Amino acid sequence: MHATLTIARLSAGYPRRPVIRDLSLPPLPAAAVTALVGPNAAGKSTLLKALAGLVQAEGRVQFGDAELLRMPLAARADLIGFMPQALPQGVALSVLESIVAAFEASRPDELAGADAARRAVATLDRLGIADLALDSLDQLSGGQRQLVSLAQALVREPRLLLLDEPTSALDLRHQVTVMEAARSLAAEGRTVLVVLHDLNLAARWAERVVVLDHGRVAAIGTPAEALTARTLAAVWGVAARIEQDPAGIPHVVVEGALPPAPGGPAAHPFDPRPTAA
Repeated sequence: MHATLTIARLSAGYPRRPVIRDLSLPPLPAAAVTALVGPNAAGKSTLLKALAGLVQAEGRVQFGDAELLRMPLAARADLIGFMPQALPQGVALSVLESIVAAFEASRPDELAGADAARRAVATLDRLGIADLALDSLDQLSGGQRQLVSLAQALVREPRLLLLDEPTSALDLRHQVTVMEAARSLAAEGRTVLVVLHDLNLAARWAERVVVLDHGRVAAIGTPAEALTARTLAAVWGVAARIEQDPAGIPHVVVEGALPPAPGGPAAHPFDPRPTAA
């Protein structure tokens, strides 16, 4: 059974520095890719970390029958695969060893030894990086480390996959590889949340887009509904036009930066609060 993800009145962040305040989202579709987009410091990474149990959070997060914020971290880890923006430095493991370790850490009583190694190799092959299996983590480029981090999240076959900027250091071919993998995983019944800065990647590969700004929702919907010229002006401060390719997929064309609005930022299109008369 596919599980939807519902977030209600979520506040999250760090001691004395909340990042997200009272954020609610309608049910995010199961078996689909949802892209989280927005400017720097919008709360995208903090939202993923809150779902994964890595920052302080309160509110309600329902994933199918599971209330994530009330689950022990070990039980939550069985459901969630989290890919951070960067792997830790100074880890003296090979790529294959690191992926086996990621699998065995979450399922110590299952499929150890040769079976864990087999799953790790299959995951590397799925991402096109099986040739890196015996390389040391410390010898990898930034893009290669990013792919290995994704493999560590995928090897456990989680039901909810949280990817924090998985394409930021990748060339075009590997960006497509990663997004194809995200779509394929969603087609298998998983729920995928991915933080992206490239709006055209989001438009091409996500079924749903959530635009965040200053810890709140600025727009939400299909790519065509969420990525409008009005939203880009209000959230990113840029003038843009939205074109469509022959398949009807929107394409964002940025024309330039807008001058700051007098009197402060404009209300977001999604903002339920009334503007001043």
